Amino acid sequence: DPQLAFIAYKKGAGECDDQLIQVSHTHGLYRDLAKYLVERQDLDLWAKVLNKETEGEEKTEEDPQRRQLIDQIVEWALPESTNADEVSVTVKAFMAADLPGELIVLLERIVLQGSDFSDNKNLQNLLILTAIRADSTRVAGYIDQLDNFDAKDIALICVSESHMLYEEGYSIYVKFSKPEYTQDKDDQVEMQVLAIGVLVDYMKDLDRAKTYATQCDEKPVWSKLGQAQLEEKFPADAIESFIAAEDASEYIKVCDAANEGEIWTELIPYLKMARKSLQENLIDTELIYAYAKTGNLTDLEVFVNGPN
Repeated sequence: DPQLAFIAYKKGAGECDDQLIQVSHTHGLYRDLAKYLVERQDLDLWAKVLNKETEGEEKTEEDPQRRQLIDQIVEWALPESTNADEVSVTVKAFMAADLPGELIVLLERIVLQGSDFSDNKNLQNLLILTAIRADSTRVAGYIDQLDNFDAKDIALICVSESHMLYEEGYSIYVKFSKPEYTQDKDDQVEMQVLAIGVLVDYMKDLDRAKTYATQCDEKPVWSKLGQAQLEEKFPADAIESFIAAEDASEYIKVCDAANEGEIWTELIPYLKMARKSLQENLIDTELIYAYAKTGNLTDLEVFVNGPN
């Protein structure tokens, strides 16, 4: 009776594990073996059943016995567990065995299909990170479905040179800039700045960035857009953004770009805004010059006769 043999080997407290594995494979006791593996929490034992390839041999077709065992672990043994240590060791075993595809399915079963660990931050992080490396087509869906993961860290990995998942990184920042995910207003704005940063620094999509800045209508977001527009040689657009941001910090570059582009009409309101926060000779000089170049002699006379 293989079932009785299994029970007897199980009572060996680890001394009969090789025999237990053999009788399980020989008689198809994969569900019993899966439950035993999860409960034992022994990484060396896990390695015996998951690492089937012999060192030096090339990986060939998958062992059907291993496949049946993995299916029982994923579909039944681990989802039934309510022990955090059991879940942790099983996940580590799948990682050690270099089974990213199976690990994704395992984590989906635990995190997405409802269990005691659905809201576990580490498991949510691991699910997204594994998908980034093994199956990037799943990442966008996970970002949409999951709420309790390290948004900034995951987004940075998404936009890194090795992955270039810019849309996914942008989606994370946009999602976590909302009040239901980030309560502090300053943190919300920081996320919005990071989001527009993906659009301008990585995707180089200034039109989309302008639309996003208009939606947010936050000064730091407008500043980030203005800097990008200035770098990409769109001084008129940059001036508009800096005025919306009430940001005069780049006045030297703005004046140079405006003079080069001969857009003195657009420059005048920027310089007026800049004078509210800065007292610089260059700003006043440029304003006088812009009045003169646009033939705005009345305003020029008023300005020259006033304090400057």
